[in-house]
Amino acid sequence: MRIFRSEKDLTPEERSLKSDFGTNLRFASYEDLGDAFCTDFLCSEKLEERTEKIGYAKVNVYADGDGNRVVELTIDVPVFDSGDREYDSWHSLYLTRGMKEGTADGYYCKGGYRLASAAACRDLTDADPRVREILREQGILPDSPRTSV
Repeated sequence: MRIFRSEKDLTPEERSLKSDFGTNLRFASYEDLGDAFCTDFLCSEKLEERTEKIGYAKVNVYADGDGNRVVELTIDVPVFDSGDREYDSWHSLYLTRGMKEGTADGYYCKGGYRLASAAACRDLTDADPRVREILREQGILPDSPRTSV
């Protein structure tokens, strides 16, 4: 697990994740997907709406189009006009089994009626212990913790 010395150690994506969700979430790499990403595949079927929050985020569990578990951390953003409602009324991080064995990847999305932006977040390297616990519970991370997560 990494220990943050200061806010200057965080990338812009990590600052945004921390601001949105109120907890440290760090990935090895980030790739901008623009506004062409489709979240429908990630959230084919809602399996569970959890009562606990992690930081500022509500926690939901979905099954993706292939039946794999997806953990969603999501916040509702206050809206003040139709532009906010269209492009900035929610921010969500969808956590899935990683492309590399034993890791978790994420899709960090912001939007409203329309998707405003999306980023692929590869290889979760640091996360709140409750996030890791939920990811293990849902079978996204293996039961034995990796040293970097």
